[in-house]
Amino acid sequence: MNTKYNKNYILELFDTLDKIPNEWRKDSIFVDGEYDSNQTKFEMLSNQCKIGTLAKSDIVGKALLAFLRIIIDKHTISTRIEDIVDMVFDCSEKEKKEDYDLQMLIKFLANSEDDYTEIFDYDQKITATLMNCKDGQIHKTYIEEKAENLDLWDLNRVKDKILSLL
Repeated sequence: MNTKYNKNYILELFDTLDKIPNEWRKDSIFVDGEYDSNQTKFEMLSNQCKIGTLAKSDIVGKALLAFLRIIIDKHTISTRIEDIVDMVFDCSEKEKKEDYDLQMLIKFLANSEDDYTEIFDYDQKITATLMNCKDGQIHKTYIEEKAENLDLWDLNRVKDKILSLL
């Protein structure tokens, strides 16, 4: 891919993200993670209601989760973004893969976090049910947490951290 994920490109991406209209008046909390035994650090922290993102729209909250995954799991920015783009486009479709804009990339990032995202009102308790199978038995752990106890990342905090990684 010819696109270089340099500082100017990332700044432009976050500027575009910042201009997406709000869906709600108040921030919502987005948590994500996969409920399996092979969890990354990001998935473990998010599943246990330790981290999340704050946003006033679905697409922004989920795109921030994609960036938070890069930060927490220490992915290379360009590699992770290209992996997400590869999931969207068939690798054999080189021509189409080159032809996407920042809005489309933001949608790709947000969609990459779609499957396991939960959204909570800031004033609502954050809840999760963790399940694991041990000795043939399913064990459930219930977690309930207040928003002020989570490590929450808004657009500016995510942007600053991503830029520091370049």
